[in-house]
Amino acid sequence: HTSWVLGLFFSLMWGFFSALTAMTCMHDSGHFSVTHKPWVWKLVGSLHDCYQGGSMLTWAYEHVLGHHIYTNIDGADPDLATTDAEAPDIRRIKWNQRWLPQYFYQHIYLQILYCFIGIFFRFEDFHILLFSRTLRNTKIQINPLTTSQWLILFCSKCCHVTLRFILPYQFMPLTTLLLYNLVAEMMGSWWIAAFLELTHIVSEVEWPKPDNNNVVNMD
Repeated sequence: HTSWVLGLFFSLMWGFFSALTAMTCMHDSGHFSVTHKPWVWKLVGSLHDCYQGGSMLTWAYEHVLGHHIYTNIDGADPDLATTDAEAPDIRRIKWNQRWLPQYFYQHIYLQILYCFIGIFFRFEDFHILLFSRTLRNTKIQINPLTTSQWLILFCSKCCHVTLRFILPYQFMPLTTLLLYNLVAEMMGSWWIAAFLELTHIVSEVEWPKPDNNNVVNMD
């Protein structure tokens, strides 16, 4: 009984601190702000990819080149899917977004879905880089990957699977391994989602709308 309690406790801590590393190591590396030496932030970002199974490259496109340049602009900001021309988003985040009855319960079902956002991001990397070649909800295209970028992508995914599943399986039953990973994944994903929501979804922000020439006439 004690081992199960400790296992679940450390799984929760594992997920929580994994979210913190994502919000520091990957975030700052993606912004190229880990020292003034490119090899340092590339190394930190690559090590994070191996640990978390994510892709700093994809995230840099989405967050730095997409969200920060085209903040809150529908059709250009990868974090938005709020126009009537697009399929309805699972959440409603602004007043002029089309209302659907399901949004009445979003404060409930989003808490559950947010627990699995990390899994979604890991698979989305392959969809963006291998198939769509564009960022979600936008027409922003991904440049062709170099050989080293392909190697980092696949090696980091394999390293992640090894660290999360193959090595631990040598020391515990499969059911226990899956349970601990699920608990850690849900905790880490929820904290990442909560952090992103608290820092990005507020009612006082502007929602710029480009004119017919795709020019935003505001400071």
